Amino acid sequence: MTNSVKFNPKRILCPVDYSEPSALALKYAVAGARVFDAHLTVLHAVQIEPPPYFTKSETDQLLDQLRQATEYARADLTAFITRVLGSDPKLLNIKTELSDALPANAILETIKSDQADLVIMGTHGRSPAKRFLLGSVTERVLRHSPVPVFIVRQAQHALINVDDPNALPVVKRILCPVNSLSSSAAGFGHAAGLAAKFGAELTILYVAESETESLDQAHQNLCSWIPADVSASCSISHAVRKGVAGDEIIRFAGETQQDMIVLCAYRGKETKEQIFGQTVDLILRKAPVPVLVVPVHNDPSSR
Repeated sequence: MTNSVKFNPKRILCPVDYSEPSALALKYAVAGARVFDAHLTVLHAVQIEPPPYFTKSETDQLLDQLRQATEYARADLTAFITRVLGSDPKLLNIKTELSDALPANAILETIKSDQADLVIMGTHGRSPAKRFLLGSVTERVLRHSPVPVFIVRQAQHALINVDDPNALPVVKRILCPVNSLSSSAAGFGHAAGLAAKFGAELTILYVAESETESLDQAHQNLCSWIPADVSASCSISHAVRKGVAGDEIIRFAGETQQDMIVLCAYRGKETKEQIFGQTVDLILRKAPVPVLVVPVHNDPSSR
């Protein structure tokens, strides 16, 4: 592989809604900002639609009250950051922003206006079926963001106490699943950049879904595909499994106690949305660790 991507975000955006998942996302955002020496912006969006039966004067009065409440909203955001991190955001060099747009719109607009190159945000817990609930906001941002989106959840092998200001995530193991090697370069480059900065071990995983595919040949292909300059910058191992890709990736991540998974999602030429195949969708909803989704601006060559 040539032209490995160098992932070095310098403007990180972390949307919060004061929930426990967003508190966890904030901790990851701070950890990322520190290792990449990046600027961190924490965004809170509150959008209130006046009831349809309001008269114009009532609507104007409500909007005026909302504008007056901006100062209180900013104080609430500062208080949330201080509670989660144990220090005032100004002392941590964190920029705060408020938006009166719908949350997904606010996030996508702020990505553009702030030239953010990484978004870190939370999920909404689990459903009774033990599937992570991405939520409509998270899913829309994932599908439309032009930059990587890191979907935060508790790593099942290393829970973080969000109520402890001193508790921050530790990233020691990063998993990068690959399918078609040529189409996985972007995800691998981002994973390698993260591994180098965090001092983490990077594992490249290939899942052979065809019964006739040679595992020995797959091992050889993986070894020859990894660039020498990347191998020198971080610790890299590789693994090959046989089975259904999504299931094997999730199982491998849990068994080897990975701290995050890095995936590629493809952008359709006509829809301008990220295309989530069955494998990506399954991992997003059932992975036992956080997932970084890297947008790739061409058609998928496989699943």
